[in-house]
Amino acid sequence: MCTAFEQDLTQTQHRCITAIYNRETMDQLYTLRLNYPEQQYDNHIYKDSITHAASIELFVRGIHCSQSSANTLVFNNERDVTYAGLLLCADSAYTVEQL
Repeated sequence: MCTAFEQDLTQTQHRCITAIYNRETMDQLYTLRLNYPEQQYDNHIYKDSITHAASIELFVRGIHCSQSSANTLVFNNERDVTYAGLLLCADSAYTVEQL
């Protein structure tokens, strides 16, 4: 049987552990790289435009991401990056790779 002080201490410890866990997992980012065909490898404007169009397609479907380079998209959680990979893999302009 726990005393009221021990129960308060246990609840406080639980809140601290939860806060630490949330802070650690919030900092984790998930990345998809869109691999373009060799003939488009040096065409950064093409890659940037198609990658941006992919991010807009995801946004319309409720998936938020950031474009960190001409061929990469960054997500805040694993669910979004997985769903995005499934949606984008149907496009013939590139292949999708999760980093």
